[in-house]
Amino acid sequence: MKGFAVFDFETTGLSARRNDRVVEVGVVLMGEDGEIEGEFSTLLNPGRDLGPSHIHHIYGRDVADAPGFGDVAPTLLEIMADRVLVAHNAQFDYAFLLAELERCGIETSSINASVLCTMKLSKAFLPGGGRSLSACCDAYDITISKAHEALSDARATAALLNAYRSQDSQTDFWMNLMAGFEDYSWPQLEAKEFTAKLRGGADVEGEEPFLLSKISRLPGADATEDEMDFLALLDRVLADEIVTLEEAQELLEAVARAEVSPARLQELREMYFDDLARLVWEDGLATDDELRRLDRVAAIMKIGPDSLARAKSGTDLAGTPAVLADPPTPESITLLEGDFVVLTGESDQPREHLERLLADRGVIVWPSVTKKVKLVIAADVSSVSGKARKAREYGIPIASVSMLMNALAE
Repeated sequence: MKGFAVFDFETTGLSARRNDRVVEVGVVLMGEDGEIEGEFSTLLNPGRDLGPSHIHHIYGRDVADAPGFGDVAPTLLEIMADRVLVAHNAQFDYAFLLAELERCGIETSSINASVLCTMKLSKAFLPGGGRSLSACCDAYDITISKAHEALSDARATAALLNAYRSQDSQTDFWMNLMAGFEDYSWPQLEAKEFTAKLRGGADVEGEEPFLLSKISRLPGADATEDEMDFLALLDRVLADEIVTLEEAQELLEAVARAEVSPARLQELREMYFDDLARLVWEDGLATDDELRRLDRVAAIMKIGPDSLARAKSGTDLAGTPAVLADPPTPESITLLEGDFVVLTGESDQPREHLERLLADRGVIVWPSVTKKVKLVIAADVSSVSGKARKAREYGIPIASVSMLMNALAE
């Protein structure tokens, strides 16, 4: 095995085996040690409309002179050969890969590649955390430079995989996880000449679509891996608040694949809707526009009137909403052996020194913010880093380095 091929697609929609196409591909090649060995990226001309341009910010003028998927397929298969494929929400991207190869006349039934999914790995490494790429990356302070840009998302996914591997470096765990990943081979295609087309121009400014900004922060549900695929598809469907017939069919097929009973499906819907409503009410108020959007989502998801009324009132929502923790005082910091602490930011105290002081007390310095973390230590307690944002969402106190030093000196 040469290592990993981390890939991401931007697409015209959700239906890989119907009419939707790939409009951008990004691949990051990593060695077995996690070192970056190369990258590949290009826009693609899908020969059809580009779908949700307000999300991926790709327009007709961008792809008019871009290659088609068939032009880049030989190169793509060559660089992926003998590597473990990795993607976030891998079921989605891998389905598009196979569908595009079939459009090129390639028989894919014998490929049967396994794909490492960083979304599903979040159940082990980020229990209780969100499932979106941005939510998982926030827990490790991984920056996504340009969300919904294929190469940027692939880079973030590669960094997330490295964070998982650093958090748990047990060789047996990863060897067992990747067992069988080499039991397939890609077809070899005659190389074609093409010129990669990259995004150009100034970065797109503007706010993220309302629901998309909330959905990316939804907490992870207590769900099976197949149910996670369904919920991740639901995230994508609801992002533009419109459900096409093709998207509805995709959701039905995802439910069938997950073998979700009607009762369990309704439970997942209710949990999802309640989580979304809590995020709408997180600042203590909901505007008329936000309530209208909840109405629209409720209609799409077939949420009952009682659940909708509860969501619109902001009271008695199922589960416990995120509560901002009161700022700690030096007297309130008590760290016990076995407590989990996360460090974020660069302070005047070397990180290695802080880690050594905490280790001497039996405190575990943890790389990611999960609900089991007791305290986050920040160089700046008002930090807007991903770790600090996750701590505030979970109600975990954020303390300064000086407060930590005073507490350890007692």
